[in-house]
Amino acid sequence: MGKSSILFILFGFDKIKFFLVQFSEELFSSVETSREAWERLNSSYTSSSRSRIISLKSKLTKNPKGTRSVAEFLHEMKSIADELALAQSPILEEDLVVHILSQLGDEFNNIVAAIKVRESVISFSELFEKLVDFERMLKDSDSSQSTILTTANVTQKSSFKFQPHNKQYSGNQGRPNKNYSNSRKFRDHTYRPQWQNQGMIHAIVGNLLVF
Repeated sequence: MGKSSILFILFGFDKIKFFLVQFSEELFSSVETSREAWERLNSSYTSSSRSRIISLKSKLTKNPKGTRSVAEFLHEMKSIADELALAQSPILEEDLVVHILSQLGDEFNNIVAAIKVRESVISFSELFEKLVDFERMLKDSDSSQSTILTTANVTQKSSFKFQPHNKQYSGNQGRPNKNYSNSRKFRDHTYRPQWQNQGMIHAIVGNLLVF
């Protein structure tokens, strides 16, 4: 390598040092050589990277779903995992799944329990699909329940509206009015929370998961 080439390389290093000093005067104010500048920059970057990794890992374990949709929650969790991979600190897909399952709401307890007893490890893409489907079923069930309760309220109001306010019995005092009895039975039956039917929940989980 000729003298001119060496001088060109050294000049290049000095230019790098100049620009680095402009961006971080405190960091490079006492730097004498390009090598020292590089080592200091590398040390600073490593320290910053470690801080970033710790921050990302902390966020991964403290990022509950809350009121967000399943899709939004899963996209953010995957984004955090991707950032960790870029920071040279990747996590296993199985660990990502564990972090996700531990931060879903109580309404997902049944499907979480089913996933935990699977013989095979579930992938992120499969988990995404199952949770989105389960969330949709939960919303459909809540919507149906709301419709039933609304219909029941209207029916009861109509039933009581056409009954004498001061009479609950007709004919013999010991025999209740037939319309009143039917209305009471309908009310008691309708207001029984249908979503507490564990058989329905188990059926949904069974349809979603293939062991």
